[in-house]
Amino acid sequence: MINDGRLWLVHLLAFVAVLASVGQITGLRFILFPPLVVMAYEVLGHPELPGWIRRPALFPLVCFLTAAVGLGSFEILGKGALSIVVTVAMSIFLLRLFQACMPPALAIGLLPYVIQSLNWWFPVSVLIGAATLSLWFVVRARFQRTPGRVLVHQSH
Repeated sequence: MINDGRLWLVHLLAFVAVLASVGQITGLRFILFPPLVVMAYEVLGHPELPGWIRRPALFPLVCFLTAAVGLGSFEILGKGALSIVVTVAMSIFLLRLFQACMPPALAIGLLPYVIQSLNWWFPVSVLIGAATLSLWFVVRARFQRTPGRVLVHQSH
């Protein structure tokens, strides 16, 4: 197992602190968004578990696209049930298209329905946050790699 003691917790808290600070400085509050904290917990605390991080470059793209789908559906169809169903259906389509099992990405698409002042900086912020998590994971994994240790579950 890669998480030696509480080192994963230090990484998680550092990640949250960095993104929260960047979000405050830039005004891009959704650089750190609730599903990203859940994903960071999984990736940094249990990197051998989530199969969706096996392609770290794909992770931010899918997060960005589901955020954009949610925003687009919200702007075109409004805040009603049809818009939410379209968002979820299109997000599932994207996950299937990219052969990615990332359930938290579905929640990202729904965030526009609870954001007070919504604009196109939302998906850009999501992209920045998700790309930072991917990069953090890759760098951490390279520094902690030891011979014979499996970092990512490959069966999905």
